[in-house]
Amino acid sequence: KKIRTRLLRLKSWFQPGNKAGERLIGTNLQSNIRTKLLSLFRGNTIRRRSRSATKSTIVIKEHATDTLLSEVYRFGFKNRIYENESNHEKYPAYFNHYQRHLATSLEIRTRFDGLYRANGAMFDVENLLRTDSISIKTLSINIFTRPGVSLHVAVYTKQETFLNGYQDKNKWTFVLGQMIRSRGYGKPSSLAKVHFGEVIIPPNSIQAFYISLSSSHLVLSSGSTSGSIHEKNSDLAIYTGVAVSNSPFIGNNAGYASLVWNQIFNGIVHYEVEHGAHKNPGVHSAQLQTSIPAQQKIMHLTFEGGNGGSGVMFDIFAKKDITIQTFDIHVAVKSEISVEVYTKKGTFVGHEYNPASWISQLLFSADVVGNGPKQATSLPEIYFTTVQIKAGDVQAFYVTLKTGAIVYSNGNGSGKNDEFRSNDDLRITEGAGLAQYKFAKIFSPRVFNGNVYYAVDNPNITRIPGEEQHLDVSNSFNKPLFQLQTTMKGENGSYGAMFDIVPNRDVTVRGFKIHTR
Repeated sequence: KKIRTRLLRLKSWFQPGNKAGERLIGTNLQSNIRTKLLSLFRGNTIRRRSRSATKSTIVIKEHATDTLLSEVYRFGFKNRIYENESNHEKYPAYFNHYQRHLATSLEIRTRFDGLYRANGAMFDVENLLRTDSISIKTLSINIFTRPGVSLHVAVYTKQETFLNGYQDKNKWTFVLGQMIRSRGYGKPSSLAKVHFGEVIIPPNSIQAFYISLSSSHLVLSSGSTSGSIHEKNSDLAIYTGVAVSNSPFIGNNAGYASLVWNQIFNGIVHYEVEHGAHKNPGVHSAQLQTSIPAQQKIMHLTFEGGNGGSGVMFDIFAKKDITIQTFDIHVAVKSEISVEVYTKKGTFVGHEYNPASWISQLLFSADVVGNGPKQATSLPEIYFTTVQIKAGDVQAFYVTLKTGAIVYSNGNGSGKNDEFRSNDDLRITEGAGLAQYKFAKIFSPRVFNGNVYYAVDNPNITRIPGEEQHLDVSNSFNKPLFQLQTTMKGENGSYGAMFDIVPNRDVTVRGFKIHTR
C-alpha cells in the first residue's frame, strides 16, 4: 500500500501541466519520467482483482521507484535547485529524500541465477555520465556454496576494457584481497567496504574488473557477446565478460588463462556519483600495503605430504613473546570442509587421547573450501581466536577435520618434541597424526603441513589485565587491536543477547566474535 501510494503521488507530480513538477524538473524530464512511471502500471507490474476491475494493485519493488527518483534528484543537483533554501521549503519531500539519496550508495545488479562456475570473472563497467565521476564502493558476488563457507577473494582493476591486455599483469591494479563468508547460492555475498576503498571511473569511461576466488565457486550466466552491454541504468553499464578458469598472471599460470566467453558476472556493483568532486581516476585503496603487513610473520613449514588422516597435533615453543594469528593447512580435496582448531598450554604429548585437555579451548570452527594437494588452504583470520605465547612457554595445537582429508608427512624423530623447523622467534616440533575425527587412532611422528602466521609482540605496548593483544592486519595503519574475551562455555542460548561495555579509557569497538550452535 505504501509503494502504491508513492507511485500514485509521483504519477500526479509528473502529469502534463503540473506546475510544481514543471518548476522543479522542467517539462522535458517531466515527460520522460512520466513515460517510465506509466509503464509501471502496465504488464507484469499489475495484478487485477478481476477482468472487469478498474482499480489495480501495484506489485513492484521499492528500488524501482528509487531509480526514477534518482534521475529527478540528479537533475535537480545539476541545475542547482537544492542550493536555493526557498526550494527546501517549497519541496521538502524532494529535498529530504535527496539528502538520503546522497548519503546512500547506489547499486546496479545483473542477475543471481547463473549455472556456470569458475575461479574468476572479467567484465567492464562504463560510466555513462557526461560530467560526473563515479566511485565504485564495493562489489557483491554470487558464490556456489552453502551459507557460511569461507573463501579467499581478490579483486583487480584496470582502465579501459579488459579485452586489451587482460594477461598483462602490469596493466592491472590490486584493489583488495580478503576472506569472504558466502551467503549461499543466489544471494549476494558482499566484499567489505572498509577494505575495498574506492575505484574512481571518470565520465564517459570504461573500467575493467577481475574477480578471482580461491576455488571454482564463482557463479556466472551465459549471455550475449562479450563486450556488449548486459545491464545499465542512467549512471552505469555492465558489459558481458568472460569466465576465468585460472589466474592469467599469478603463480604457475602466469601468462595463460582458460577463458569462457560470453559470460555474465552475477552480482551487484555498489557505487556513488561524485557530484562536482574531482578525484584522480583509478584505485583509492583502503589497503595501502599488501595483505600481509611487515609486523606479521610467516613460518613456512612444508607441503610435502605423503600421509594423511583427520587431524594433526604439534607443539610451538616460543623464543620471544609471540601471538599466533592463524594457520594455512594442507588438504586433499577442492571442496567444502569443516575445520576445527584447538589449543592447550604445554605439550600435546600425553594428551593425545584426552578431550578434556582441549575441548574448552576452541580457536577456530568454520567451513572453508579446500585448495587441494600441494596448495595452502587458509583459515580466515577474522574467525581465528589469537593465542599469546610467552617466551620460554610451549603451546600445543590440534587441527582436525570431520573427514579424513587433512594431509601431513611422516616424521624422522621419536614423536616426543623433536624439532622440525625453527627461527629466531619460535620452534615447531614434529607431532602426531590422527586417523579419525577427534582423539582416535594416533600415529607418530607426523609433521604438520602448512604455514603459521604470527606476530612478535611489541614490548612498548602496555597491556591491560584480561586483554589479549594481536595485530590488526585488516587495515593499513596496523594500530594495535585488543581483544577482551568472556567465555565460550555456552550454558544457555536464544535468539540474541544484550550487554554493556564500560570503557576504562577511550576505545573504538571494531567488531565481535560470537558463539553459535
